[in-house]
Amino acid sequence: MMQNLQIFPYLLVISLLLVPTLPHELKILNIFDGSYHAGGCALTCSGHARYNSWQNAGGLVALTIDTSGCNFVSTPIATVAVRGLYLVRRCPSIIIGSVGEDYIHVLPLDDSKTVRDMWNNHCSVDWIATGFVC
Repeated sequence: MMQNLQIFPYLLVISLLLVPTLPHELKILNIFDGSYHAGGCALTCSGHARYNSWQNAGGLVALTIDTSGCNFVSTPIATVAVRGLYLVRRCPSIIIGSVGEDYIHVLPLDDSKTVRDMWNNHCSVDWIATGFVC
């Protein structure tokens, strides 16, 4: 019995190496500008914006996410989610102010919040953008 348990990790590794990678395709049905792009041009890109990225922008508390590394050629579809470090100190809901080929602007829904509030509560933002790269 002990020998069977010792060989199990090796069998698991070998089976994982032998399993072929399945082809996948990301399909975007609708996009803001209504443009059409060839198959294989869609990409999902994601990241995390740290809580200390919040700034004052024209009297508003805002966070600008740099998505230039995704290489989108048109405005992507974006989704954002806020999360804080502590349960006692909660972060406000957030909204997307605007999206471009290389950025996502995020604003807190509660306009009474300050940059200091967002920093003190560790209000980081996780984001996902799906768009075309060709």
